[in-house]
Amino acid sequence: DKYTSIESVKDAVVITQSGSVQESMFNDQIGKDGCKEFKLVSSMTDGYLAVAEGKADVCITALSAADLYAEANGGLATPDFQLEIDPNMNGTVVAMPKEGSDALCEVVNEVIDELNAAGKIAEWEEYYKAYAKELGIE
Repeated sequence: DKYTSIESVKDAVVITQSGSVQESMFNDQIGKDGCKEFKLVSSMTDGYLAVAEGKADVCITALSAADLYAEANGGLATPDFQLEIDPNMNGTVVAMPKEGSDALCEVVNEVIDELNAAGKIAEWEEYYKAYAKELGIE
C-alpha cells in the first residue's frame, strides 16, 4: 500500500505504454514533475515486466488487465488507488465513421448507452476476462 495517491508516486519510477490512454492520463494528472522518472514502453506487458524486474516502481495500466497479469504471474499487486477516470471514457472503443455521418454516430452512441444501461458490456467484459484467464492469456 505504498502508492495511495498521486502524491505518493513523487519518488517512483513510473512506466506506461507509449501513445496509450494511460500516457494521456499520466500527463494530465501526474506529469513528469510529479514522479522521480517517467518511462514509456511499446506494450503494457513490457511495463509489467519492468515493474516485476525492478526497472520501474509503478505501471499505469487498466485495472482489469493489471489484476489478470498479477494473478497469473505473482509478485505484483494492484493498489486501491486509481487515477481519476473521465466518465466519458468508459472503456468502450468504437471505430467511428467518417466526419459528417452524425446520424450514424448518434445510433452507435444510443446502442452503446443501451448496452451499458442493460449491463451487457460489463457482463461481456467479465465473461471474457474469465475466459482469457482460463486460457492463460493476460
